[in-house]
Amino acid sequence: MRILLDTCAFIWLEGHQDVFGPAALKVLNGTEDSLVLSIASVWEIAIKRSSGKLDRARSLFELVDGFRRRGSLELLPVSLRHLDIVESLPYLHRDPFDRIIAAQAIYEEIPVISIDKVFDGYGVRRIW
Repeated sequence: MRILLDTCAFIWLEGHQDVFGPAALKVLNGTEDSLVLSIASVWEIAIKRSSGKLDRARSLFELVDGFRRRGSLELLPVSLRHLDIVESLPYLHRDPFDRIIAAQAIYEEIPVISIDKVFDGYGVRRIW
């Protein structure tokens, strides 16, 4: 099964696995599921890194590409279909990146690994 990583979940993959809930850890440590990262998350990480809110020890390209080359990560582009769903989502909060990730999860019919309970309000299956 394909599973979409929320931005925070992707950031925590390296060196912070102690923050994940038991269900998320089971998925992350298993071999059955395919992890997916939205290009919107990569954009969000780039913004946070350029503003000094995230560590810049490795380049963003190295970080994402390292997971991709190991075959453990698929990048999901943002499509017009995804954005069409964003337009119809209830306005539960103002984070545009979470809204895009929710729309992608809905359209792609895949769950999201996230600590953020806002996804529950969108009817997205959340794993934590």
